[in-house]
Formats: sequence, structure tokens, C-alpha cells
Amino acid sequence: MQNEFSLPRAEKELYEQEERAETQQEILKKVAKNLPIYTFKAGKAVRYCDHCQVIKPDRCHHCSTCEKVNNCVGFSNYKYFVLFLTYASLYCVVICSTVIQYFIKFWTKQLPDTPSKFHILFLFFVAALFFISILSLLSYHMWLVGNNRTTIEAFRAPYFTSGQDKNGFSLGFSRNAAEVFGDQAKYWMVPVYSSAADGKADACAFGNNPQHAADDSRENTGQWLMFSVFFRCTMA
Repeated sequence: MQNEFSLPRAEKELYEQEERAETQQEILKKVAKNLPIYTFKAGKAVRYCDHCQVIKPDRCHHCSTCEKVNNCVGFSNYKYFVLFLTYASLYCVVICSTVIQYFIKFWTKQLPDTPSKFHILFLFFVAALFFISILSLLSYHMWLVGNNRTTIEAFRAPYFTSGQDKNGFSLGFSRNAAEVFGDQAKYWMVPVYSSAADGKADACAFGNNPQHAADDSRENTGQWLMFSVFFRCTMA
């Protein structure tokens, strides 16, 4: 897929030799008009990754940290990330629920006067604080899933030819959730890949934005492909 979005050799040489941003954009627009691209920068400028030297597919973002630590959350592992937050929240709940009886005894001075009683106090407070912070992060990402937005799109709505549209990729709550967790509920809490979309060519490309609806017929013929990726790093 990266080759599809790479500049042809002739256009790439012209792009690298050109110093004026306006002329560079003209080169990118010439190549991009034959690509399944719906989102742009402000002013309808074509998004281009100087590091990868490719035109950015929709919703793609190059992470400068990914090359160093290789821990970015992308479309292929987003479900696992959400499940990790869910499991961690439940684990904190289990710890708090099993320790709270001793926590109460600590404050009522019913525990033996040993140094271990402070361990119970520390364990309860740490588990409670972690639960609050993890639950906040989990709630935020569930909101992103329900609205079919990436973290970047939540802060800055994507630009379409018709203008900015924060719900341009939304398909409705149930279908948005299925994009990440899949159609079969029995797999939602299991750490196996069950996403309904493939991150490359799927219905997520055609959300509520009127531009998508106008191009629906072309999508049905199989002539258009779309990256529906969640804040992924480089293109594989």
C-alpha cells in the first residue's frame, strides 16, 4: 500500500528540487487526484510525510517516537489497548474490594500494631488512585471508539473538501464500536483480533460526511480504497 501513495520518480525529483511550497503542493495534488484521499490540511493542502516520503493516507499520522520505543497504539492493536485498560481497571477494583475490610479495621484500630498495617494502607490508596486515573483514560478512549475518532481528530477535526467535520468518519455508535471490537459480542473481552474493519478498505471510510455519500457508488464498485487507521505510525 505504501507504493500506491509514493510519488512517481519524476514527480519525486521535481518535488525535492522545488523550494516553493506552492509548487510542491501542485505536484502533490496532481498525484493525489488519482488516490482515495478525502482529508487534507487547512486550505485543502495535500498531507505529505517527509520522513516516509509518501502522500499520507486518510487518518494516518507518523509518530516520531514509534521508531525509538515501538509502542504506538494503532488500528491493529487498538482493541488490545482498550482491553488492557479494562483489565487494569478491574484488577484495581479487585484489590480495593479485598483490602477494604482491613482498611476499615486500620482506621478503627482493630488491626494488630505491626508495620504491615501500613502496607495495607499504602496498597489501598495506590489501587484507588490507579483505578481513578485508568478509568478516566478508559472512558476517554471508549468515547473515541463510540465516535470513531482518533486522538488527533478529537483535538482537531479533519478537513474535507467541504470543510472541517468532526463526525466525518462516524457510522453510528454500534458500527463504530464494531470497527474496533467486531460484530460478535463473545469476542469483545477476549484478547484476540476480532475487529470488523481491516484498517485499509472498509466502510469506515464512508461516514456521515456528505462527500463520502457522494462517492458511495464508486466505493461499491471496489475501485476506491481507504485507510481507516487509528493514529498509526508508519504505513506497513
